[in-house]
Amino acid sequence: MNESNASVMSNTSHQQRNTLDSTTQIAMLSAYSINFTLALSGNILILYIVMTKPYMKSTINFLIANMAVADLLMALFAMPYSMFLLYFGSLWFGGLMGQLTCKVVQFIIGLSIAASIVTLIVISLDRFFAIVYPFRRSRIIKKISITITAIWLTAAILIGPLLYIYKTETDNSGNFRCIVSFGEDIVYTFQTMRIYNTVVFAVLYFAPLVLIALFYLAICRKLWLRKIPGNPSAMNLRTANKSKKRSIKMLIIIVFVFAICWLPVHIMHYYIFYRHDIYNRFPPYVSLVAFFVSHANSAINPFLYIILNKNFMKAFLDIAEKLMYWRHSNGSRANTSTSMTNLSIVAKDHQGLSFGASFEGKSGHYHVDKADDLPRPFLQVSLVKASQLTKL
Repeated sequence: MNESNASVMSNTSHQQRNTLDSTTQIAMLSAYSINFTLALSGNILILYIVMTKPYMKSTINFLIANMAVADLLMALFAMPYSMFLLYFGSLWFGGLMGQLTCKVVQFIIGLSIAASIVTLIVISLDRFFAIVYPFRRSRIIKKISITITAIWLTAAILIGPLLYIYKTETDNSGNFRCIVSFGEDIVYTFQTMRIYNTVVFAVLYFAPLVLIALFYLAICRKLWLRKIPGNPSAMNLRTANKSKKRSIKMLIIIVFVFAICWLPVHIMHYYIFYRHDIYNRFPPYVSLVAFFVSHANSAINPFLYIILNKNFMKAFLDIAEKLMYWRHSNGSRANTSTSMTNLSIVAKDHQGLSFGASFEGKSGHYHVDKADDLPRPFLQVSLVKASQLTKL
């Protein structure tokens, strides 16, 4: 997963970057910049929708928001770190702060992906009981605060070893580097990392996907193979089933995209740790693209939620409409304020207020019957209703 991706990149990227031409570096930096922007804005939008729209406050949507938090961590830590690796490799700084930041950055990168996969498992488990065994649905999952806390604690335990294996050490040139190290024995470090990455593949990729697939297989069997009788009382059941089917389709696509995005990284790990002779013949950009695709999953997810879920789409369109209205409103005010120039008070007495102005391209003298009738926006050189002005 991403933690082992960082491991491999940390230990090999400072050699690879010397072989990368500037065109490849600029291309990857541009691609990561787009990836970062989409992931950051998209996941913030998902969190805003779930937290502010009353009709979005459901167990599934809170779990989707939890995935958005994990994807935000990926955007804020893994993507900038990968861009850093393109130019500086595993170069780091020394001292206590160097040691702490090296461990914490790698831990958070690993934590984000572990939290995502655990959340996907919990979502599939919740849907399984809600649809296949509705009367046995766990009350714990409904207590979303407890569920989300358990997800992050589980992820932290699974990724805990990263706090031990990452260290800052000096290379032959005296530069500090943030790398995986089990001592001076390089062969032992390599063999240990081979075991570790195999365990990571099994625990945080293969086994979860098999488990999730089994849950959704049972759910699909229940929803698609069950025959609903054709009587009026069954109409509501049909409608509910259609809604559930749409939801399950979305969740299956999310899991499928996750599996596809992370597959190239695991294939790369296989060649690194089991067929290193072949891996050495790969062009440097191959591994970079594999890691980029895995990170792109965090940018893709928010748009999948919006495209595949009617409620997310409704909330998105609502926000877009309000932004367009706000922009149009501000634009109208700006246009009016610029069209009203050369405002000058001519006379103020008990009969009213007379002034000269250039309004909407027409110059002249205007009069307000009572000074109190002059609207406050006009005092700020803003919008004025034509009915409030009488041409002298």
